[in-house]
Amino acid sequence: MSKCRSCGAEVEWSVTAAFARRMPLDLGEHADGNCAVVGRDPRGAPIVVVLGADDLKRVRELGEVTLRRSHFQTCPEGEKWRR
Repeated sequence: MSKCRSCGAEVEWSVTAAFARRMPLDLGEHADGNCAVVGRDPRGAPIVVVLGADDLKRVRELGEVTLRRSHFQTCPEGEKWRR
């Protein structure tokens, strides 16, 4: 765990499956999250797939996937850090 340099919130660093980029996640599962955890890397960081609106609808119907929320969504300075 670490703290966001902008707002001070506790975050967990993940790795995106598509581009292997690091991305901060809010702690815990979130029913309104847009990141599906698909595994863990060798260091234990969650590997996530960022889902689009259509994918989210299907995943929520299944209810078997762990959803997390990108900290970029909740941080007041999120747009400043997003690439």
